Amino acid sequence: WECERVVETGHENGAWATCLAAHDGMVYCGGNDRDPTIRVIDTATWTVVGVMEGHTEMIHQLVVWEDMLISCSCDRTTRAWTTGEGRECQQTLEGHTDEIFSCAFNYEGDYIITQGEFSETFYVIVEGRVRCTKEEEPGLPEVELMQLGEGQYFGEKARSALHLPPITRHAGPAAP
Repeated sequence: WECERVVETGHENGAWATCLAAHDGMVYCGGNDRDPTIRVIDTATWTVVGVMEGHTEMIHQLVVWEDMLISCSCDRTTRAWTTGEGRECQQTLEGHTDEIFSCAFNYEGDYIITQGEFSETFYVIVEGRVRCTKEEEPGLPEVELMQLGEGQYFGEKARSALHLPPITRHAGPAAP
């Protein structure tokens, strides 16, 4: 492979995470601890056209789904951003007790899934369904977040897993 282009992101000591958002010709680059911003680069001119601020520590991963960008960081937050004009942070998700290594959308794009500490297990659902639930408060009933079916997966997957701590996994029949 030959390097076709070197793009300056403007990050101090370089960028850490990158993601190509092909739907509108932008590249999003996440910064390190010295500059934890997301730089937006227009692929038509290869210049920085925006800076998204909010994280306070290194950004581990960026993922785009339609007109939304999500970012996860060592600052224990996941942020949801619009990719259109303004590129504003729409929501900051908190709850992890340590840095967040990866983030993803489910297949329909209606759930944001994050992964904190790595595990050593990866599950592929061969048959049946798995209910993913969350205990909102001790003593209250669990809330179902989603169900996963055949061919879907969760657990460790090299920095892009669909692992759901602190969610309980029920490997039995799905609720009706």
